[in-house]
Amino acid sequence: MKKEYTIREIIGFYRAMNELMGSEVKLPGKVLWNMRLNRKELENIAQTYDEYVMDIQKEYLSAGKTFDTTDEKGNSITSIKPEYQGEIIERIREIETQTVDVTIRTVSYDLVSDIEFTGKQWMGIEFMLEEPEN
Repeated sequence: MKKEYTIREIIGFYRAMNELMGSEVKLPGKVLWNMRLNRKELENIAQTYDEYVMDIQKEYLSAGKTFDTTDEKGNSITSIKPEYQGEIIERIREIETQTVDVTIRTVSYDLVSDIEFTGKQWMGIEFMLEEPEN
């Protein structure tokens, strides 16, 4: 099924799916198989997003828009000056609101209806559920 999601939604699905796949929750084979395929699809988008965020940060770091400080353990840290952080957040939000068409392998709700999920785990599977027929 092709569906359109924002980058922010995709990142949320990807993180929730990873948490679910790393948990003790036992999933039926078909669900697990489709999750793995969906994870590969979402992973490419998530990696591109992460690279974009890193590029923005590098841009500000290399432009000297930084200051040096230390953490609570005395380690030296270079941070971006607060007056530029709003610009960075705005640029990141701009990419997060873009939409992308993704192919999602769906599963029937019946396959997961008896399984207990946390809220975040449910987010990692809910987007995969087949649309109910009317």
